[in-house]
Order: sequence, then C-alpha cells, then structure tokens
Amino acid sequence: MRTICFGAGYFGLNYIRELAGNLVAVVETDPYRAEIVKQTYNVPVYPELPPHLNFDAAIVATPPDTHISIAKGLLAAGHYVLIEKPFATSMEEALQLHKWRQRCMAGMLYLYHPEVERLKRIVKDVPLNHAYSRRTNDGPIRPWQNALWDLAAHDVSIFNYVLGHTPHAMEVIGTRDWAVLRMLYVAVDTVSYVSWNGGPKMRQIELVPQESGDRIIFDDIKTVLEVTPMRLMLNAFLSGDWDGRCSYDAGMEVVSVIDRLNEAGHEAY
Repeated sequence: MRTICFGAGYFGLNYIRELAGNLVAVVETDPYRAEIVKQTYNVPVYPELPPHLNFDAAIVATPPDTHISIAKGLLAAGHYVLIEKPFATSMEEALQLHKWRQRCMAGMLYLYHPEVERLKRIVKDVPLNHAYSRRTNDGPIRPWQNALWDLAAHDVSIFNYVLGHTPHAMEVIGTRDWAVLRMLYVAVDTVSYVSWNGGPKMRQIELVPQESGDRIIFDDIKTVLEVTPMRLMLNAFLSGDWDGRCSYDAGMEVVSVIDRLNEAGHEAY
C-alpha cells in the first residue's frame, strides 16, 4: 500500500517513522517540520496534496479540527484512511464519514497493545469489582484541546475494548487541564483521572477483581515491547485485517462517549 501522511507534528513523526517503506510522501505546511522529514526520512514533502500523486492509503495526523475535512476528500477519492485520535471532535463531524466507513480506520493504537490484549483475556474469566486508570503529564497544557478529548479518549477506547461494550451511564468533572470521569459498564464501575499538568507522566490501568487477590495492572511506562502497538496497528491497516477493533464504528463509540461527557461537563470546560 503506497501511503502518505498528513501532518509531521509530534504524533505525525511517529507514523512517518513506522510507515518505513510504505511511505511515499508527507503533506506538511510548516517549513521547519517539513525539513526534518526530508533530512531524516528522505521522502518528498508538500505543503498541500499534489493533484496527480499516486497512492493507495493515507494517515491523517493533523490537528483534530482538520481531521474530518481532510479525510472526506481522501475517502471520496477512493483511498483508505486512518485517522489519528481523536477520530473527530463531535458526533456530528464523525457522521460525515459514515458512507465510507468500510475504508476508514480509527487510530486507537492501544487496542493493538499486547498488554491490553492480556487484560481482555483476563476479564473473560475474572469478574471485576471496578477498574480505574490514570493518564497524566508534567505539562504543557494543550491550547487547542481539553484533556478529556485528548487523553481520556485512550482510556475510553481501552475500557470499551476490554469490557466488550460501551458504558450505559457516565459523569465528569474537570477543567481544560484535568478531568475525572466515571463510566458505568455492565457490572463494572470505572473511574479515570486524566491531566496535562498532573504529572509525573503516568499511563496506568488497574482492574480490581471481585474476590481478593492480585490486582491486574497495565503500566505502559514500564512496559518494553519489541514491536510497537503503532506498528501492529499500521500492519493491520495496510493489510486490511482490522478485525473490528479500530473500525469506524469503534471510533464512533469513543467519540460518542467523549462528546456526551464533554457536553455534561460543559460548565467546567
């Protein structure tokens, strides 16, 4: 699959690195970032998509408020598209891609993490009392997006995947920098704390069994992998073997939850 990447920012560079031989071009408007890509990866970089560029698939890793407008044009032209998280900034936006959903993948890379797969296997046999997560940074606060949309989307996608369904009730408190969200799944109560400036950096999920015993912990900071989850996700995307976990519908489920939480906490945000 001849692939292009829109965006060479912090996360875009990760995609560019992992795409390796599949990458044929990058679209980036910032001259400084464009030069980094040219010097490091030796691929052509354009400020906008050339009209006759030959490619099959695209990664959209631009600022979130541009995801849908870029993806629509690519999907309408017949390309396969992977959209970095957050898939969209509202349900209204995400629904614009519905008619192309079979060629649209949501970039929720944690769903290809071996430790998340382990949690999903354990949950099949171990009844849970509750679960919680903590996702913090030691700054800076993102000026273009609140912590709920940018950080909590990861935990929502993980809980949806591990527990096998979406929450039936939820509540949130917070500000632009931090949020505490409670989501009620069938027989499982989850609580998440996310913050851009609530450091030190932490990426942790803990499942608490109903019966006493060891808690089940996924600590992403301490996990060392030979193959990155992004690489595994890209392999699935480029081969067409998505198995549903990062499908358009799965992305929509996460957007739906975050959209409702954001609306519920609109006074705080």
